Amino acid sequence: MKLRKETIKVCVRMRPLLRPYEDEDVWTIDQSRNSICSISNPLLSPPLDLSQISLNSLKERDVRRRYTDFLGTQQFNFDKIYSPSDTSQGIYEQTCKPIVHSVLGGYNGAIFMYGQTTSGKTYTMLGTPELPGVLPCAIRDIFKLISSESDYEFNIWVSYLEIYNEQINDLLSPGSSNLKIKEDKRFGVQIVGLTQHQVWSFDQVIMIMNFGEEHRMYRETSIHEHSSRSHTIFRVYVESVDKQGKRTFGCLNLIDLAGSERLNEFEVKEQEQLGETGHINRSLFVLAHVINKLAEGKQQHIPYRDSKLTRILQQALGGNSLAVIICTISPAGMNFHQTLSTLRFATRAKTVQNDPQINEITDDSSSIQQYKLEIDKLKSELDINNQTLVKIDKQNKELVKQLQIYIDEANTYKEALKNSHIASENSDKSGEIKQLREKYNALVGMFEEEKVKKNLLESELKSQNKKFEEFMQNHKETQKQLEDYLKGQRPVVQVSEGNFIENIVATINTELTKELTGNKIWINKSKELCESYSSEIAALQDKYSIILSKILKEALPPQSQNSENELPNSSNIFQDIHINFTTVLEEFLRSANSSSDLTEIMIEKLKKQHENLSLQIENRYEKARSSLENYYQKQVTRPELDAATITGLTAQHSEQLQDLRNQYENSMQILEETYLDTLKVLDEFLSAEGS
Repeated sequence: MKLRKETIKVCVRMRPLLRPYEDEDVWTIDQSRNSICSISNPLLSPPLDLSQISLNSLKERDVRRRYTDFLGTQQFNFDKIYSPSDTSQGIYEQTCKPIVHSVLGGYNGAIFMYGQTTSGKTYTMLGTPELPGVLPCAIRDIFKLISSESDYEFNIWVSYLEIYNEQINDLLSPGSSNLKIKEDKRFGVQIVGLTQHQVWSFDQVIMIMNFGEEHRMYRETSIHEHSSRSHTIFRVYVESVDKQGKRTFGCLNLIDLAGSERLNEFEVKEQEQLGETGHINRSLFVLAHVINKLAEGKQQHIPYRDSKLTRILQQALGGNSLAVIICTISPAGMNFHQTLSTLRFATRAKTVQNDPQINEITDDSSSIQQYKLEIDKLKSELDINNQTLVKIDKQNKELVKQLQIYIDEANTYKEALKNSHIASENSDKSGEIKQLREKYNALVGMFEEEKVKKNLLESELKSQNKKFEEFMQNHKETQKQLEDYLKGQRPVVQVSEGNFIENIVATINTELTKELTGNKIWINKSKELCESYSSEIAALQDKYSIILSKILKEALPPQSQNSENELPNSSNIFQDIHINFTTVLEEFLRSANSSSDLTEIMIEKLKKQHENLSLQIENRYEKARSSLENYYQKQVTRPELDAATITGLTAQHSEQLQDLRNQYENSMQILEETYLDTLKVLDEFLSAEGS
């Protein structure tokens, strides 16, 4: 099983300043941001004790400050930054513990300690009895996890080697030196003849580690009285077997690298020390070169074979392993160059990617046993599945029967509900039809009554018109005779008892001596009679019109009876255009002179009213559309608008045009429906009147 690509985790630990040997702090850390930066301004560093510093140190400090000012502030960020107050146990818990747990699951793991001499690498790795380092914490954690696992059997071996002057020495077997390296397709790079001790407890491992430390190459230098002169690798091999016989294998490499050194920083007492320093620096240079190649991420040759250190750690550097590098640094100004070099190495290392995967041990016997267990497991699962399938099939048949019963019942209920619904609809419709028929009969009765009243009124109107015409004719003749008399022309008229007007004229002729005021009284009386007849005729006509209007209002549909036919939308721009044809009917009935022209005149007025309303709606629509076009034309031409805003305005314009078009079509539809309903009512009324 593979994990996804994992980058190497890189952490930095800063040790305290060693006074009076070291002069001043030139690095500061920010643990909240996991960053470290140099102090380029000398005012930011603490004051020096000049009584304990030599003249050469002051000169060196001045040169260093000029160099740092030339470089400027140097800042780096890593996965984790640890201050001098942090313990090695805390570093293990936060950084190394996940890798140790993965080793028990069958992965390879590597924990590096990298840094210059005296920066605290060995202290971080081994620690003290009171403050244990990473290695004791890892061993203790491994045995603690093993004791809590009941589903696995574990076997653990350890080995301890050093690389001194490019020779591999077995620290657990004194005298076994200059060991050879060979390639193994199964387990990778192996060291021939390296002693492996199987262990069962934490104390046993610590004893073996202390034994190896006694044979490790340490030497006193002018910088450090107990300086390690070799690279050491403490290996922990973990084999696990589960209950099914599956075997996995993991290897934990705990690497304590020797410190990089500058020859001008310490006194070389022997030629042998000079060789040691050369080999250390060369192997660290190859390690940095390998890291650089891996950080580039290109498909190219990686020079693992240029050093025994990089060849042994090939799996931990870009291979099948999880890895973490803990870089230890000094804050002192005198170590500025070494610290800067270490931080640059760490920056490149955190971009290297490894490809970890579980190491499974598959020999023939274990494979056969595992296959047998898997076959037995599959057989048992198959039997269980067959039994379950039989039960499911039986349940399925029962469910199908029950479902069919439910379907039949549902169809029966559906049919009964359909019949009851049809009967209910028929009864409801018959009741509605009966009510409508009764209402229709009542309206027909009222219409017949009003029709009779109309005929009587028309007959009376004709009679009164005839009498009025006769009276006006007599009045004209009488007025003419009176005018002739006043002019001195006296017509000879024979008096007759049967003619009222002639008797009046004869009386006037016989009474010539009367004053002219008598003629004025007669003329005024005639005018009063004429006005009386005219008012009576107008009253009869108004009464007739009111009765006919009432009949039309009852016959029109509800939307035609409203005095103001307003659209439902409050934002409708056509709401002040009143679609009303009832007023036209009423005005016509008041002004009609002859019933024979009723149909033609009424249709003509209704048609004219329809055209006027259509023209109002169209004019209102065109005016609103033109206003929208002008407004949005001004908006989209504004120079400060971007493309997104113009797109939004265009969409809004289209939406409002569509809404205006819908209002226009709705208003025209209401007009047409009202007009057609009015014509329909008129046709029914005239048909009923003609019958």
